[in-house]
Amino acid sequence: MKLDKSIFRFLIIGGSSTIIDFIIYYILSCCIDISISKCISMLCASIYSYFLNKYWTFVNDDKRPLLTIIKYYITFAVNMVINISVNSFIFYHTQSKIIAFIIATGIAMIINYLLQKDWVFKKNNEKNRMLRKLQSAFSSGKKSDG
Repeated sequence: MKLDKSIFRFLIIGGSSTIIDFIIYYILSCCIDISISKCISMLCASIYSYFLNKYWTFVNDDKRPLLTIIKYYITFAVNMVINISVNSFIFYHTQSKIIAFIIATGIAMIINYLLQKDWVFKKNNEKNRMLRKLQSAFSSGKKSDG
């Protein structure tokens, strides 16, 4: 079974993004509410992660960047709700910021990878390319008939 190289790239970007997330989270959580800290830290890390995942992990050259950004931040919102909920739940039961962060990040990371790979940065498959070619040929054929 051959593993998709995007998994390894996602783990590298995810790892470095998690470090950014954790540093911001830990510093802010000393001063403000833990859920607000988590929200701010995730937002900062998501900006970094978006660009690296778009151009390196999933190599997405979509000509509609606004649609990609909207899909990314819908995914981000889902991920944030899951991450903050799990983080708060685990912290409430353990009183450990580190354990809460690790468990919440692990769960959210799996969901995030699947959504980004299969929806946000999904590559057009051969069937979609052929369909566009047929549509294009049909459109140009109609123009010449006119």
